[in-house]
Amino acid sequence: VFFFNDTATTEIYTRSIVGSVRCVQETEDTDFISLQRSMGFTLLKRVSSNLIHGKSLMDISFPITISDTNTLLDIAVMPFRYAEDFIQPLVQYSDPIERFKKIMAFIVATLHIGISQKKPSNSLLGETLNARIGNLKVYAEQITPTYSAFLVVGNEFRIYGSKQIVAHTYTNSAKVDNLGKTIIEINGPYPGKYQYNYQAVEIEGTVIGSRVFKFAGNINIKDLTNKLYGQIRINPYKSGFLGSLFSSSEFREDHVKAFITKNKALLKDKSASVFESDEILSVMEGYWIENFGSNGCLYWDINRTDPAPAINSSQTVLPSDSRKRKDLLAMIDGKLEEAETIREELENQEGKDSKLRAVSYTHL
Repeated sequence: VFFFNDTATTEIYTRSIVGSVRCVQETEDTDFISLQRSMGFTLLKRVSSNLIHGKSLMDISFPITISDTNTLLDIAVMPFRYAEDFIQPLVQYSDPIERFKKIMAFIVATLHIGISQKKPSNSLLGETLNARIGNLKVYAEQITPTYSAFLVVGNEFRIYGSKQIVAHTYTNSAKVDNLGKTIIEINGPYPGKYQYNYQAVEIEGTVIGSRVFKFAGNINIKDLTNKLYGQIRINPYKSGFLGSLFSSSEFREDHVKAFITKNKALLKDKSASVFESDEILSVMEGYWIENFGSNGCLYWDINRTDPAPAINSSQTVLPSDSRKRKDLLAMIDGKLEEAETIREELENQEGKDSKLRAVSYTHL
């Protein structure tokens, strides 16, 4: 199974035998994986110095040549490219269980969107994004040095929340934690409000071997209107390192399984037997790079449902909009040395502003 990541324009991925996602083709003009690895020593020195001073990996300035023109604000709103197809019809749904299942299918469908080899460009404090995804209006702002806030407005619904990306590096792998939450508010004849958290991303082969992506952890969803609770478990029957040495699972790493219940306590039950509980109202199952459904009915199929076109800038944008950043414009024009110089100036100014804020807070 191959799928094309149009946010990276020329990266193509395939599902590996065990179900993780492996990059099989990189950009036409540059082999970014090789470039990242060739710069490993330089990056290691920069990363080590910053981590010693307590900074997150996402706070570290990476060379322009291995950075993406997409910013953290882009990454925050990119998953909502399925929102119009999935959320808009729910305005007319009166059945709370069926609506909840559609919400979970929407969340699973968004997982594969935005996978890229490049590190997104850090958004500057106060930077904004005013754009459209299909017919949806999109707004985002970098409200703290580490948190991005977003608002997506549709017809009779809106999606909003915040996101913080915290990355950790290891010998030949990395883990990216997505902190924050998303809230979906649906208006119309059957108002509803839902809240869910994000999942972690694991990347293998950062130094040697195949570059592999997979998700980890659970996604908890709350129906705040009807007091229903759901959980999406990614690779729910994972046996762990020792278990994998002596047994093999029939399930792939992209396997997902979910349940809906009225008992909030079940969200803390880590056992696989939770799916057999009498308090489970519905169970869904599938693969996050293929499909997701319930009782033989597919609620999402990657081959049948296309996400809306990638983010398009609105005609009128603020001076603070990402699309007006001079370093990003230089990157798009292929002027990498100029972009590197401009970015250093922007980050130096950001550092000075940060120190001034710290002094101001101290005197409050």
